[in-house]
Amino acid sequence: MACAKVTVLEAELTHMMVAGHADIRLVSLIQRFLPTAVINFFGKHAAFYFMQTMKKQLAGFQGSQYEERVRDKQDFYAELQRRVNFYTRF
Repeated sequence: MACAKVTVLEAELTHMMVAGHADIRLVSLIQRFLPTAVINFFGKHAAFYFMQTMKKQLAGFQGSQYEERVRDKQDFYAELQRRVNFYTRF
């Protein structure tokens, strides 16, 4: 199980936080057959392609009803964003 928080900072800059839970039995099974370097290599590249896909998906939401609501209630969403940033900082 996993969740993600995506923030588009600029046209070419996206910040993404992903939290997940892996079954330790599956992880230990994979580590038994694959060296750590191979696991890290695939993890790094999978994350890159995942980010590219997410960026394309997010670009498709421009002009959405959500954007209109954020524009109409900027004070509310600014406070909401401030609180989310406070509790998700690391």
